[in-house]
Amino acid sequence: MSELSALWRHPEFRRGARDMSGAVPTHWGLGFAGVLALLALIYSLLSDRKTWLVAAVAGSAAVAAFALPLKLNIVVAIATAVAVGLLVDHGTPPVMRPAKERP
Repeated sequence: MSELSALWRHPEFRRGARDMSGAVPTHWGLGFAGVLALLALIYSLLSDRKTWLVAAVAGSAAVAAFALPLKLNIVVAIATAVAVGLLVDHGTPPVMRPAKERP
């Protein structure tokens, strides 16, 4: 935590933070900041092709089900992500690597 406070005392960091805060219109509200925070979390979790595939399919399902009432497209996306994740994870056999020969 002390590194962050030391960084915040630096005038160039404060100036950059102030400039970046003016780039986002105020009428977007906290919802936009929440979306950015979740995108940052999700992007950090995308580490291999399987998770990219699951994220792409879940995002496509959410967009396809956008017309559902009560934001049920989010529920559809979650259910799709779980189903596709299970299929991808348990549907493919593990990679078999040859055993190393001992000298």
